[in-house]
Amino acid sequence: MARNVVLSREPKQAIDWVATNKVALCTFCREDIADKAKAQGLPVDSVDPNDLKEMPRLRGSASAMALMNKAPHPNGAKVFINWFLSRRGQIVYQESHGDRDSLRVDIAKDKVPVAARRTAGRKYFFVEGPEFMDVKPAVKIIDDALAGKGKPQ
Repeated sequence: MARNVVLSREPKQAIDWVATNKVALCTFCREDIADKAKAQGLPVDSVDPNDLKEMPRLRGSASAMALMNKAPHPNGAKVFINWFLSRRGQIVYQESHGDRDSLRVDIAKDKVPVAARRTAGRKYFFVEGPEFMDVKPAVKIIDDALAGKGKPQ
């Protein structure tokens, strides 16, 4: 059965739509919300990216930072960046976010959810690399889906 594409800006609403069979699949849904809904007995589940044969994505997300040109306190920013990238800084970052796996290999990963952990020897693609930053092809796919183009007859 063909279904229409629907959009939601509210992550919990999207999971509710899956649970009530309004939609069959939620792309880019937050795993933590899906896991909480599943724990509450809703008929939803998430896919562990490590179970897929395709390369899982790797992204900077909230951990990305930049040092601005002519910053008011450039030395203070450098001190923070050095601490943030240090072993202790990455432990604090990883523990405070709960679902992030630091790229450092010299810190414990036991508190990182299994689905969020990188696997040694596995290839990943960095989605925030310059070759993936052109969003026009993705926007075209979404626009076509919303317009009903390519819908099965």
